[in-house]
Amino acid sequence: MNIKRMQDMNLNGKRVLLRLDLNVPFDESGNITEFTRIERVKPTIEALKKSDANVVILTHLGRPKGKVGKDFSVQKVVRDCARIWDVDITFFENRDDAPSTQFSMFENIRFFEGEEKNDPAFVKQIAQMGDVYINDAFSCAHRAHASTTGLALVLPSGAGLSMQAELDALGAALDNPSTPVMAIIGGAKVSTKLDVLTHISKLMDTIIVGGGMANTFLLAKGYNIGKSLVEKDMVDTAKNILDKAESNNCTILIPKDVVASDDFSNPTAIFKGDVSDMPQHMMIMDAGEASVEKFKEIISNAKTLIWNGPMGVFEKDQFSHGTLLLAHHIAKCVKDNGLIAVAGGGDTLAAIDKANLNDADFTYLSTAGGAFLEYCEGKELPGVSALLK
Repeated sequence: MNIKRMQDMNLNGKRVLLRLDLNVPFDESGNITEFTRIERVKPTIEALKKSDANVVILTHLGRPKGKVGKDFSVQKVVRDCARIWDVDITFFENRDDAPSTQFSMFENIRFFEGEEKNDPAFVKQIAQMGDVYINDAFSCAHRAHASTTGLALVLPSGAGLSMQAELDALGAALDNPSTPVMAIIGGAKVSTKLDVLTHISKLMDTIIVGGGMANTFLLAKGYNIGKSLVEKDMVDTAKNILDKAESNNCTILIPKDVVASDDFSNPTAIFKGDVSDMPQHMMIMDAGEASVEKFKEIISNAKTLIWNGPMGVFEKDQFSHGTLLLAHHIAKCVKDNGLIAVAGGGDTLAAIDKANLNDADFTYLSTAGGAFLEYCEGKELPGVSALLK
């Protein structure tokens, strides 16, 4: 993608407005529980440190909706960011009092109503704190906000190293992939992945559909799925997706054998076998062994893979095998076959973590959430478009 990159800009001695996504989770004691978003941008911080730029960090925390609140103050992340990045960071709340220290962090940008409205007057006020703008928050790129889009249109601007890595990985998987190319799409509902399935059916050779959404496809194919989670109002949509995929020479696969149980939270009986033989008082919880083996064979022959969503209720050990077996097989193919494997989405990353795998086992793991999905849907991301040359 022909975006402007920070390494092509002269940042020496400049005041840099750096948009990051430091919207990290906290426990009840106020401690950060997951540091990936902070760790991912460290290369950008190090590059700016070497350039002797004065960096004002813009970020958000939660959804304060333009109202100031202590629980949403980004001051809570300053200490851990400073520790992980090995820099000193000055926190400030008033944009007229931007410190002259090399690194500073401005209060939650979403405390200001002009942020989410992308108000030109607010953009102009924030722009006065910098000479150039760097966006290293791909996970916010689907938002046309002042700090993600507006600033890029009024200041010399470029993409940070983390955003570049994300775009390069997604581009390799979706825009110009090595073939055969395939996708694994899971999750609870077809309705939340409808646009993804519709778009990628034009791009993929094979799509494996798993999780609760596979039940809707099973119902569309005439299978009796007992008491399984299903969107009956999406059955016709599932049929249309199957028809469109076939016309695009894309094969959609769904599990034909399953793991089912009589209860979601406290199962007392478990069935493993063909979906046609499943007791009708049970619900599907995971893909079965035979289906997983077939899926593994297809993965072995693929050159490019994109993964979003688990095969089943992986949070419960007895229903995690389908998801974890595929995770390990994908990692093996990355190592042994040179498979390009890009995975994203909160549940997907949680499943990969449960499998004791990490960034080193995949080509790229995206923490972007909504932006990752919208890219997979083929939608234009305002925060990326604003950086195009």
